[in-house]
Amino acid sequence: MPPSKNLTITAYFDGRPGHEKQTKALIRALGRLTPVNTTEVRLTGAPPADHHRPPRGAGDGKGAAADLLIGSGRRTHLPLLLAKLRSRGRSRAICCMNPNILLRGLFDLCLVPAHDGVRAGANIFPTDGPPCLTTDQGRHETNHSLLLIGGLDPKSHFWDQTQVLHQAQTLLDQRPDQHWTISSSPRTPPATVAELAELAATRERVQFWPAPATPPGWIEEQYDRHREVWVTADSISMVYEALSAGCRVGIMPVKWRRQQNKFQRGLDLLRQRGQIIYLAERLAGKKFPPAVAPLVEAERCAKEILGRWWPERLS
Repeated sequence: MPPSKNLTITAYFDGRPGHEKQTKALIRALGRLTPVNTTEVRLTGAPPADHHRPPRGAGDGKGAAADLLIGSGRRTHLPLLLAKLRSRGRSRAICCMNPNILLRGLFDLCLVPAHDGVRAGANIFPTDGPPCLTTDQGRHETNHSLLLIGGLDPKSHFWDQTQVLHQAQTLLDQRPDQHWTISSSPRTPPATVAELAELAATRERVQFWPAPATPPGWIEEQYDRHREVWVTADSISMVYEALSAGCRVGIMPVKWRRQQNKFQRGLDLLRQRGQIIYLAERLAGKKFPPAVAPLVEAERCAKEILGRWWPERLS
């Protein structure tokens, strides 16, 4: 028998697209399992004093506390916890990603990527990467390949434009029969963007889409269409998105500032499982793994939430 009342959710958004995607993916997965009503709280642009002041009655529009409070990113953590406090125990606070250790125990559930190295616990649910909006739609075209280029992040890696362009050119040369789509990211340096545009302009069957020119939802459509996806190793979220979409995923390495880091740990685990291959392996003749089951982390997380507090909604 279906629930008589919708599950009420207040979602906290910090304005960062990657964080917002995680929250939306979790809410969408919950909505596929049970009826939900969602209220959004956007922290972007609010004066600092307002960032930690959740709206009264966020949840059902009638003054009742929401069943779930969900957010991704550090700026959402205190608003989530203050809203939970104001609910007097009626709301469950869910954190996507790993919060500060001082706050971790205050959340009802933390959805933490396994590469962060946090052990599973009473309120820690390890995931293979973040919850993703992408799912396998079964519409991949075998003669279409996608090339996703990351960019600068001084905290994690060095950006070697010559290496990145050489890797991209090698892939295009290896498969000239393929229809290639290349896209940059907001972090890609302008000089690299210009070189990628020139590379695409000199070849048939190659299109280049700079990140600012892509509309919302564009990348998800590309995952649906392209069977093979190559990603620079620094764009770790795109690796998990492509795997969630059921794509074959190849990795173009970058030079890490620290060889032992959480992103490389995540990639090592995926490689051990046969879910990704590296460019050097492909050039040496190694084939992509046979059909690999897509990641379904958003659904796994949604089922974990309902199973803990509303198991009747899973039936």
